[in-house]
Amino acid sequence: MQRSSNPNARVINIEGVSSLLEVGGLDHNPEVAAELKKTYNYDVKRPPAAVPMETGLAILQYAAHYLYPDLPKAAALRKLGRLGFEKYRQSIIGRIMLAAMPLWGPHRLLKNSPRLYEMTVKYGVRTVKQVGPCKYEFRHTEDPGHIEILAGVAEASLEAAGAKNVKVTIRTLSTDDHILNIEWDE
Repeated sequence: MQRSSNPNARVINIEGVSSLLEVGGLDHNPEVAAELKKTYNYDVKRPPAAVPMETGLAILQYAAHYLYPDLPKAAALRKLGRLGFEKYRQSIIGRIMLAAMPLWGPHRLLKNSPRLYEMTVKYGVRTVKQVGPCKYEFRHTEDPGHIEILAGVAEASLEAAGAKNVKVTIRTLSTDDHILNIEWDE
């Protein structure tokens, strides 16, 4: 079980928000920059080290809607998560950081996911439980974030780790308690 060192510090490290704005090219879009400054007091050129969780989540929802206006909110957020992972994977730093992912494979990746997730958010508790040969439950408690983004990241990262026919469904237990039901073919 992974818990942040301060469970009451509900902030999001800005790298996660900034990177998702960058992958969609929104950090160079004057219309988006103006709206983020006006609505959220967020400067895309000089982002703070962290933002309150509510602000970060609102910015991500805005970005998903801006990039995918014809999709329902959940589908747009999931697609934003996939896009974020894929763009990071193509970056120089991403290629270095994720080089071992195929060697790890999907099982090891999932077992380490709670620790990896802690690098971006500083709140919540994450646990992973294997419930079948290629089937896991990845639970996020005390986490009112956009679970759809995490579902998209999970799909893309498991595929990068070698999983085939990845299926991620979301089971919501409460507003801040979700389980990603994850399965794939080996």
